[in-house]
Amino acid sequence: MLKWIGTVLFQAEGDEVGRFLSLCRSNGLNVKHFEKSGSTCRGYLSPREYKQASSLGKSVGVRLRIEKKIGIPFLIYRYRKRLGLFIGVAAAVGVLMFLQCFVWAIDVSGNDQITDTHILATAEKYGLKKGLFLPKADLEKIELDMLGDLPTLSFLSLNRIGSRVEIELSEESPKPFIIPGDEPCNIVSSKTAQIAETEVYSGQKMVKLGDVVYEGDLLVSGVVESADGKTTYHHASAKILAQTNFTKEFSVALNQEEKNYTGKEKKRYRIDICGKKLPLFIATSINAPHDSKKEMDTLRFFGVPLPIGLETETISFYEVKPVNFTEEQALELIEKNIEIYEQEELKNAEILSKEVSASLDGDLFRAEVHYQCLEDIAIPQKIQADVDPDIPRNP
Repeated sequence: MLKWIGTVLFQAEGDEVGRFLSLCRSNGLNVKHFEKSGSTCRGYLSPREYKQASSLGKSVGVRLRIEKKIGIPFLIYRYRKRLGLFIGVAAAVGVLMFLQCFVWAIDVSGNDQITDTHILATAEKYGLKKGLFLPKADLEKIELDMLGDLPTLSFLSLNRIGSRVEIELSEESPKPFIIPGDEPCNIVSSKTAQIAETEVYSGQKMVKLGDVVYEGDLLVSGVVESADGKTTYHHASAKILAQTNFTKEFSVALNQEEKNYTGKEKKRYRIDICGKKLPLFIATSINAPHDSKKEMDTLRFFGVPLPIGLETETISFYEVKPVNFTEEQALELIEKNIEIYEQEELKNAEILSKEVSASLDGDLFRAEVHYQCLEDIAIPQKIQADVDPDIPRNP
């Protein structure tokens, strides 16, 4: 604090230092950090107070001498003839503060399946890009627009950190829709199947063993009518096991191609100014097969990203190598795919039987798997019709 307001370190010499301090206190002068070292006494005063203290010291025979001047006011006075230096510093600070009103960097975190390039392109589609004037930007609206355009996301948030915007997202599968237990609902079929076993916990059963139902058919009704004609609403709940029959197709091309990287690379550089890229190379077409990867190195000033950066494009060349599979090798690959499918898609079903039939269709080796499974096909569905408030509800 003393550096900002300016202060004076002084020495006091004389036999009446004690009287001098008493006079300072009685005149409202605040002597800070006063101490005595041998025959020398030191303390701190503001420049204005020092002039008054010097007069009080002379009145009691105490001589004051400035040992050091501390603070920005003295520094400005020392360089008063170099006013342009301070104007330049002030202008630089002002420009830096103004630059904070623009987006100079956009970071993406939390993505795994979706690439940064796709997310940044979606953000730019709705107005979020380098150079965006932040005070007039509606980041909440951009969030909603991006979520609507990226349905595989379960969460997305735009966080402003100075002149940087962080796109934080999650690709986790959304939680299944659950109807609250106090709301009436029906139980419907999730797929075409033949009823094998029913366990109704709440509601009125609408099917019997052996019935064939289709996707969306009503299995258990949440609107129950008793023998005496009274109607009540229920939150239907049941376990409906049914036999499903379906066919899943898998295929593998016998003749494929794979990339064989040669190790040869080429780098190209571009200067990025406010999102505009200026190439530092002579543009020529590249006819050889290659992959391209771009990295941006943003210039920073005291940790603050500036709207200037250097983009490095790394071009990796490869050769296309043919890969041929025999029918036996193709069948092994298909069997691995079948195993993955059953572990992920049929993990909640009991596989009663499966028949695999394979055939060669030109260059494509196909396999059809006919499944017969036992699975729970009951899913809740909110009652869409208006619920009569006079009819009692039973959870």
